[in-house]
Amino acid sequence: MLCDLSTFFHLLDGIFKYTPPVRWRSKRHTHSAYVRVSTDNDEQTSSYELQKNYYTDYIKAQPGWEFVGIYDDEGISGTSLAHRKGMQQLIEDCKAGKIDLILTKSIARFARNIVDCLSVIETLKNLDPPVGVKFEADNIYTLDSNGRMILTILASVADVLPFGRAKRAIRMQSAGVD
Repeated sequence: MLCDLSTFFHLLDGIFKYTPPVRWRSKRHTHSAYVRVSTDNDEQTSSYELQKNYYTDYIKAQPGWEFVGIYDDEGISGTSLAHRKGMQQLIEDCKAGKIDLILTKSIARFARNIVDCLSVIETLKNLDPPVGVKFEADNIYTLDSNGRMILTILASVADVLPFGRAKRAIRMQSAGVD
């Protein structure tokens, strides 16, 4: 049975929940967060500081989690990895085995370019051991096969519009609202 896009997104909201892998139950877990805002205006600076504080407190409060740090790019567009020193350092530290999981607010905060987004996720997934990314607002965990499928779909949308706006636009169009 087929459903409209509005129903599809509603179903997705409740399906993908993050559950840490079984292999994590027997060792200390190293976690970090990535935060980014694209401009230096006051509103985004406030969001940037709130994200950093939230993830620092959240990771430190989890039993068995070791806080590695916050990786950040302030006032830098997410459309390219070229000038994103925080993202580049995060990837290097993952390759060095310093991080098990990256928490980030959303796909759009992680990357606005579909090629970069999926390329970084693939690089992290192929490390030994693999490194996952948890997109909190989108409720996606990248080491889960369903999460990777949904990420591919949502990253395609995020490449054109921020995910929230695209999701609302699709819902409104499905509902016949102009």
